[in-house]
Amino acid sequence: MAELRFVKIHDYLWEIPRTGGMRVPARIYASEKILRELKEDQAPQQAVNVAHLPGIVKYSLAMPDIHWGYGFPIGGVAAFDLDEGVISPGGVGYDINCLTGEARVLHAHGYYRTIAEIVEAGTNDPLCSYRFAVRRPESARIIYRFGETPRTRVWRVWTRSGDSVEATEDHPFWTPQGMVPLRELRPGDRVAFCPFEGVPYEVPSTETILSPEAFCEALRQRGIPDRGQRYRQLVRYLTRRGLLPLRYDSPALPLLCKLLGYLLGDGACYRERNGRIRLVAYGRAEDLETMRRDLEALGIRAARVYRHRRRHRVQTVYRTYAFEREEVSLHITSRAFALLLVALGMPIGDRTAQDFEAPAWLERAPRWQKRLFLAGLFGAELSAPRS
Repeated sequence: MAELRFVKIHDYLWEIPRTGGMRVPARIYASEKILRELKEDQAPQQAVNVAHLPGIVKYSLAMPDIHWGYGFPIGGVAAFDLDEGVISPGGVGYDINCLTGEARVLHAHGYYRTIAEIVEAGTNDPLCSYRFAVRRPESARIIYRFGETPRTRVWRVWTRSGDSVEATEDHPFWTPQGMVPLRELRPGDRVAFCPFEGVPYEVPSTETILSPEAFCEALRQRGIPDRGQRYRQLVRYLTRRGLLPLRYDSPALPLLCKLLGYLLGDGACYRERNGRIRLVAYGRAEDLETMRRDLEALGIRAARVYRHRRRHRVQTVYRTYAFEREEVSLHITSRAFALLLVALGMPIGDRTAQDFEAPAWLERAPRWQKRLFLAGLFGAELSAPRS
């Protein structure tokens, strides 16, 4: 199969020109980042396949959510001439495959809820999803929910590990051969399985963790002076971003738990010569990019990820070790955010030269919020052994 050629029409529109038996070009609405990922998937080829159908008008189109489908790509659109065109089951949709209400769904924040609980609560929390072409977890939000009486048989699937799920026979499962409907699976077949189940969801309380008054008092105790109505300006800045007052049910708290844990594990909070408080995080570039996106979701600006080559010399009783390594860091430039984390328990200065504990307010947090803090902490502190 020949490699597809993508022609840029504008920043968010790409065209695959007509070749061979294509009756019209195929067009994909996507950013450059999305397009790079799509090139590892079969969905663009499916958009080309649609362009071969009799009676197709103008273009085979694909939206930014394009991914591999059963004939058309999911997110694919096409118009056909009334007299010469065709009706494609893949284009109009021909099945509704689903799981039962008892099926557990993993959320991006590391907790699970059943489908029935999600429907009853009517939430729109980010779910954990996987883009298999690039082999990494992502998050996605529910855009529509509905209930449907099964029109096909419902099966229960058991894995050798003892896990099970109920699904309609046309529900697709990811296998080494791609997405395969349940009806086509046989005992002994391999299917993708996420070993991380998460922790049960608990509804957070409305208890206040940090009020504007408590925030200002925490700054006083740490020797941060209130010059020129500084406290008032800081409170106004954080309040506009939903970070004060901070409660257990605040939408920002899950990300704050994760960020605080990571920075306690592999970050630094220090005073500059002018007295300003700064935050710096260290780690792998991909982890720091994720942190930058989390900060942007909170309305906090962060500088880009920096890379520096560092030479080190370590003197031991046995010998002197000299080595060079790349240091990757993310500088968080918001003074207000740095002081917010200080008020929440981030120590200022060299952590190895002072005593500090996990923030006391975490004791009353739901288990899934504690897990986010610990995931950030241990994710920063621990690394895989290297030979």
